[in-house]
Amino acid sequence: MKIYILTIFTFFWLSSSAQFWNTTPALSTAGGSYLVAAHHVKSSIYVVDNNQIFAYSKDKGVTWTRPSTTASSNAYVSLMGVGDRLYAVKKLNTYDFTLEYTTDDGATWITDTVGLPLNNTKTGKRSLNIRDMGNDYILAFDANTAVYKKIGDASWSNTIIDPIVNVDVINHKGTWLATGAQGLKTSANNGSTWVTLNTTGLPANFLGYKLASNKRNKLYITSGPQSGGQIIYISQDEGKTWNATNSAGLYTHFGANLGAIHAVDDYVIAAISPAIGDIKTPPPFIASTASTPDFEVGDSSGLIRGSTNTMLPFFFNVDNRLFTMFWHLYSSEPGFEGKETTSIIKINAQIAKAYPNPIADMLQIEISQPNNWKIINNIGAELLSGNALGNFELSLSSLKPGVYYLHINGQTQKLIKL
Repeated sequence: MKIYILTIFTFFWLSSSAQFWNTTPALSTAGGSYLVAAHHVKSSIYVVDNNQIFAYSKDKGVTWTRPSTTASSNAYVSLMGVGDRLYAVKKLNTYDFTLEYTTDDGATWITDTVGLPLNNTKTGKRSLNIRDMGNDYILAFDANTAVYKKIGDASWSNTIIDPIVNVDVINHKGTWLATGAQGLKTSANNGSTWVTLNTTGLPANFLGYKLASNKRNKLYITSGPQSGGQIIYISQDEGKTWNATNSAGLYTHFGANLGAIHAVDDYVIAAISPAIGDIKTPPPFIASTASTPDFEVGDSSGLIRGSTNTMLPFFFNVDNRLFTMFWHLYSSEPGFEGKETTSIIKINAQIAKAYPNPIADMLQIEISQPNNWKIINNIGAELLSGNALGNFELSLSSLKPGVYYLHINGQTQKLIKL
């Protein structure tokens, strides 16, 4: 028995000693010497190389296709998936940029700049950051401008987040959050108006830098370089109260500031600025897998060495697979599931969808005909009820974590409230 146990242990150790990051074939398919942009639309991943060649993967980065299209006449700056669209910021010349999107894997691109602010020095459009804000909303922003629209709208609308500077903006379960020089602001009406969030636990005059949401019950904000640059704060009550994590001090070199941050389930990862002039080691990062964040130095094995001393620019996940870009596109499987389960409820000839499940707050329900609905607990007590036509949102914020049941027209679906 002892020999048998030792054999199993040895096999596990050998199989788990593989490198953390693995190079995908994205760059070799595109044919360039390095990648300049990458992102995803649902389960499809897209990249652009330094020669402006476009490539995509439909199987989470395992195999790649280079479509038979010519290189874009405008230089790609960044990519961002929003709903079923892949947006690209493209550079026209030294001063001017255009915003375009594709829904056919890059075969055709549609310009989407009506209502965007003009660049002050030229007549073109500004280079903007793009964010998917949920419910088919898109937000584009730079240091002093923010505009938003719903997919299908003819033009962009202005939204005033911060009169001085906008640093980062995200969607957290239907509420929009922005951090900048005026602190932390929220919008509960899809960007129409913003209010300053009164927070507990953040330092006075706190300057936030990056935001992240696990789309369930956890919200993160990082301190900017002006505020030390190494502390990640966590909130589990929609940003009302915050607690500092143990993220600071894991790297002690000069200028070890936090960069991009990404959260999935209980997993959270953040990039760290490398040491100045250090091109011998891969770019550093920290990560935590615990329900209460417990950050450790990240495993950079597999990342390219000796190429540049910039930090990892971003992270995104497709289901259980995590991605980052650094010369190549890399993938990893840290252990999270990364899925929002959609519950299917059959109602006569209809199919009603209720998601996500498990749920932290807002339940999305899609059904084509008006129906009565109710939420009951595990002893049959009715807690919420109503009648709805078509697609609607249902807030479960008043319910404690536990097991509940959704009834629509006599049909039942189990729900787990986080």
